[in-house]
Amino acid sequence: MLIWYGNIPEETEWIYTRQIHVWGWIGLVLIFLHWIVPFMGTMSVKVRRKPGLVCFWAVYVLVLHYFDVYWMIMPEAHAGVPGAEADAGGFLGVIASALCVLGMVGLMLGLVLRLAGQTRVAAVRDPRFRESMAFEQIF
Repeated sequence: MLIWYGNIPEETEWIYTRQIHVWGWIGLVLIFLHWIVPFMGTMSVKVRRKPGLVCFWAVYVLVLHYFDVYWMIMPEAHAGVPGAEADAGGFLGVIASALCVLGMVGLMLGLVLRLAGQTRVAAVRDPRFRESMAFEQIF
């Protein structure tokens, strides 16, 4: 909002590009699905105490974050091509960006698994280890 109010041409063009064609609707849908839905879905303590639900919301936010980053980048990908700003890179653009994400996830997962295999997850020499593992929340 501050950028729009400042009326800096380089900055306002970025915002304007995302308000025309289908990008404006995508932006509104992202506000609802990427911010309001996860915020309301994780408000309850009951949801945050169930690992399955926390995992669901984490994956949900990651997927929507991908679409958010796509919304930030792709309108500029075809900036000089007439009529191309609405096609969002086409089917090949979506496939290429999804493969890039999968490649990065694979690299990160490989690194995490390699490091996890070399270290202990729990402090096994802690004298209160069994007591702390048996602890349950009071409320």
